[in-house]
Formats: sequence, structure tokens, C-alpha cells
Amino acid sequence: MNSLLTNIKKAIADNISAKFLVAVSGGPDSVALLHAMYKLQCSCAVAHCNFHLRGEESDSDALLVKKLAVTYGFTFHSVDFDTINFAKDNHLSIEMAARRLRYDWFDELVNEYKYDFIAIAHNANDNVETFFLNLLRGTGIKGLCGIPEKRNNIIRPMIDVTRDEVMDYISQNNLEYHIDKTNNDTVYTRNFIRHNILPQFISLNPSFLSTMLSTQKRLSNISDLVDDFSNTLYSKAVEEKNDIIKLNLSLLPQSNARREVLFKWLSPFGFSSDDIATMADFEKLQPGKHFFSDNRVALIDRNEIIIAPKEDLVPDNSVYNITSDIHYPINLILKTIDINDFILDKNPDVACLDADKCKGHFTLRHWKKGDFFYPFGSLGKKKLSDFFSDSKLSLIEKNKVWLFCVNDEIAWVVGMRISGKFALTSNTKKVLKISLN
Repeated sequence: MNSLLTNIKKAIADNISAKFLVAVSGGPDSVALLHAMYKLQCSCAVAHCNFHLRGEESDSDALLVKKLAVTYGFTFHSVDFDTINFAKDNHLSIEMAARRLRYDWFDELVNEYKYDFIAIAHNANDNVETFFLNLLRGTGIKGLCGIPEKRNNIIRPMIDVTRDEVMDYISQNNLEYHIDKTNNDTVYTRNFIRHNILPQFISLNPSFLSTMLSTQKRLSNISDLVDDFSNTLYSKAVEEKNDIIKLNLSLLPQSNARREVLFKWLSPFGFSSDDIATMADFEKLQPGKHFFSDNRVALIDRNEIIIAPKEDLVPDNSVYNITSDIHYPINLILKTIDINDFILDKNPDVACLDADKCKGHFTLRHWKKGDFFYPFGSLGKKKLSDFFSDSKLSLIEKNKVWLFCVNDEIAWVVGMRISGKFALTSNTKKVLKISLN
């Protein structure tokens, strides 16, 4: 059996009876994959994207792929994309725009037609090219591993097949295919690597591709070990509450490996590798130092990194008037109780105030610089910033605390402490009970 067919059969052996959606561009790789899946009698459908980047050539590709699907008796799906305008509207390169468009469409087809796997025709050369591409851009271990053979419902049965083996298969089976002329344009980084870099290595070592694939598999094994270690550590170091995640940095390894562990933890939130490298030396950073991703902020706070939505770094300055129970921005239930019917509730989410001292208008707001109150159980007034510091709250946590005010004076730091000026006394006749739900 041909080596390409053997590799594909081995790759899909555990799922031979599955329903496959095969992505076919019309190029030699995907044409070979489709033919091999047909030879192996797999249940397949064909998906072709026309990105309209090469005029009549793009339309010719679509006709070829449709012809192949009909010849093999496979269902044919096609779609037309305005790739250039999509890239402009979303501030993406053409390559990234095309990638997003096609994978989003593949997912739609999978959901609609219940395909089990999406089969992509990446080969061994693509995998090695990706190694150099990621090396050039800067990457962690995962990027050096190249393209995974399987990720979720995406499979790449030809990832161990070289481009030469693909062309041999094409020739042996007399298959029709099209060549994308832009693949020869070395203005694109991947093409430059393909045509200028890899041939130099292969001239030094004719077995370079197989050597690199073996190296990438070993790197993948190491990456799996790092994942296992970091996941175990993450479960011990992380504390999640609402939208805030706290990472206990004291549990990080003391060696340079901490950078890799931290990269595993923080890169999913969109933080750059440079920022993560800086955060790895957290002992040298001032508390309060923060870093931004697109929609998150990472705040250094003592021996913790606190990750929260970006807007949490700047408190909401809105003031909410309260005349009865409210359900926004938080749920507060207000109830007036006669002292004879009152039973003290020590739950920190409940404030019991002297109702006669709470005459006037009620408001709810966040803290601002200069705020102070009279903490119950303490002598005199205290700056709210000092109270927060004593309570070991981070800047983000401070900004999420609500203040219940009576006539603009803080009566309750919600969920934490009431003001002694509004506390119950032996002369209290009615109690204003405020419950945070």
C-alpha cells in the first residue's frame, strides 16, 4: 500500500466509520487526501471555500473540487467569501481573515450536518514550516511542536506525509489538481521559508524533514509534561470568584521553568509573551503594576496575580438612588423591623442599622479618593483606603466594593463593615435591615 494511504489509514483507524468533512482547496495535498479517503471507503462530504483572491483561477478551483466530489459520490458544500473586505473590517491580514472565515464555516457545517471530524490536508512540510514560522515570531514549546495531528474535532491524517510523497501519490493515481501561483510568492513569510530556508537544511541533511518531525514529537511530549505539571499546580494556586481569578505566585517553581508555567496559565487570557516574561519576575515588580490584554487586566498584588475584566481597574462612578429594594447593580433587600421583633443577624452580607439614624436619601456607589467612615468596633474615623489595605484587598477588589450611603455618608461598606455612627444602641426603636442577595 502506498505510504500516503498507509499513513492516512493509520491516522483514522480508530474512527474509520465516522462522518468526515474534508476541506478541499483543489491543490495537490487536499486532492490526494480526498482520493485516499475515497479509496478507504470513508463516509465523506467535501467543503470548498472560494476566497475570490485570484479571479478566474479561484472559480476554476471551485469547479474542479465540485467535479471531484461528484465523481466520488460525496456531498459537496461550497461558500463564497469577500475576503479582502472582511480582512479590512476586522483589521486582519488576508491569511488570518481566510483562516477565520473557513474554520467558522466548517464549524457551521459540522453543527448543521452532524459531521464527526473535519479533515485537513496539512502535511509534514507544512508542519516543519510552521516550526520556523513560530520560531521567527517568538513562541513557547507549544509553538515549536508545530501543527497537532488532532485537536478537538479537527484531524490532519497527512501530517507525517511529506510533500514529495503527496506528489508521488498524485502521479501514481493520475489525479487532476490545481496549483495556487501565490504559493511561489516569497513575499509571504511561509513561502519564503518553504522555498529559501528549508532547501538549505535539506541540502545539509537529506533526512532533515524526518529528523525535524521526530524532534517535534519529542517537544510535544515535553509540552504534555509541562501541561500536566502546570495544570496540577494551577488547581492548587488558583482561586476564582465571579469574574476575578487570583493566582498564588508563591507556588511557582523558583527556577526559570516558572516562565513556562506562567505562560500556560496566562496566555489563554491573551497576555503577550513579553508581558508574561516580565510577570514571571514578580518579586522585582511594585504591587499595583498591571498588564493588559484585549479585554483583561493582570494586576501584581504582593504574591498574587489578579486577573479581571479590564473595566474593573477603573471603578464605575455612577451613583444609584435607593428608595426601596433594588436589583441593579446589586440586589439589596431593605426591611424596617420593630426592635421587639428583631433578631440579630451576624451574616456579613446583612447590615442592621438604627432606622432613626437613617432618615434621608439612600445611595449606592463605589469608593473614591478621600472617602472615610467610622468602622463599627473601632475608635474614630478611618480612611476607606486604609480600611481596604488592612483588609488586604487588591485594587481590583477595592473597585468592586459597594458603599451604602445615607445622606451621602457611608453607612455600610457592603459585605464588610457598618459605620458605628449608624449602629444599634440600647435606645434603638426600629432597625433598618439591609440584605445583600
